[in-house]
Amino acid sequence: MPGHRLVAVGVTGTNGKSTVATMVHWALNQSGRRCGLVGTVEIDTGGRRLPAGLTTPDPADLTSYLSEMRQAGRTHVVMEASSHGLEQRRTDGVRFHAAVFTNFSVDHLDYHASVEEYFAAKSRLFEMLSPAAWAVLNADDARWRTLAARTPARVVTFGESSEALVRADRLGDRALRVTAPGFAADGDVPGLAPHRVQNALAVLATSVALGVEPVEAWQAILRFPGLWRRLQVIEREPTWVVDDCAHNPANISAAVQAMGALRPRRLWTVYAIRGSRGVAINRVNAMALCQAVQGFDHRLVITAADDLAGPNDRVLPEERLAFVDAVGHLSYRFEPTVEVALARVLAEREPGDVVLLLGAHAMDTAQDVWRRLSGSVAARAEPCAQTRPA
Repeated sequence: MPGHRLVAVGVTGTNGKSTVATMVHWALNQSGRRCGLVGTVEIDTGGRRLPAGLTTPDPADLTSYLSEMRQAGRTHVVMEASSHGLEQRRTDGVRFHAAVFTNFSVDHLDYHASVEEYFAAKSRLFEMLSPAAWAVLNADDARWRTLAARTPARVVTFGESSEALVRADRLGDRALRVTAPGFAADGDVPGLAPHRVQNALAVLATSVALGVEPVEAWQAILRFPGLWRRLQVIEREPTWVVDDCAHNPANISAAVQAMGALRPRRLWTVYAIRGSRGVAINRVNAMALCQAVQGFDHRLVITAADDLAGPNDRVLPEERLAFVDAVGHLSYRFEPTVEVALARVLAEREPGDVVLLLGAHAMDTAQDVWRRLSGSVAARAEPCAQTRPA
């Protein structure tokens, strides 16, 4: 089976899977390993790169991708392992050499019956590991101990906790001291968000567990070019414009918090309601947004993304009502389409403002609409090879 002939790394957690998986893929390739990728953003078989469908493909497609990787001379593969994919046993044909736990918070309760069932699905990745494999766990998340108790694998921890084996200590506003067995470095890692540090530590811990020299892995992390729709900078002038696929409370809070580093005169948030995902997630998302924007001079534009949403992302009347009701005291404008919402922001933004585009799949092409409306050209985008679907 091709899933038994590759050194496989699985990445799971509520947030950060795509970034961590893509960074591990980058770091392994930079260190001379020949590594494929199966993720939410794209599939890289070594012979071709194509846009992803499901975060974790069905077993037939997954087997085909892994077989392609072997034929292309890949020796390693990094995979995102979603709770849906794990519960539906899509990854059972893969022998994982390492599994990474990024973090855990509320999400996907339209599919899982409870938070504990959602966590149980995540846990399967660690329960299926062999004693020779590695469980790479976030020591800053309280659930790591439960996973450590459930896995037969060797455990390595990362985080800012004093218990973490691969650790970052804060030296200042952005300055860090990163330590791992036999390694120490001072500096910072690229990106806007606070969770960029946890992501980098997860990648360092995973790379070292797989035999990469720590200094080599760390240098690769510092060169990482970024990822599509993960706090992706679209413009810097005349205002910062940042795009993020935030779709759950933790995502939203982290994305908004990251905007503080840009010291906005006013923060504009264009948020697309999650369509066909249920009332509960939209209610808690609205509450998270209200909490996150406190302290900013904030302007909120809500959209149903009727112009961009596919059939699986259409906003139901009850979902819109749940979100708007939960917004509470926060003033907002509602526009049915992304195009009208962005046009409104373009007409009213001023120098010193920051514009944050937020939302899941229906917003995947919103940055293209922004560029068209604003007259942007490719040269004004963030100058790095950020990964996005073909």
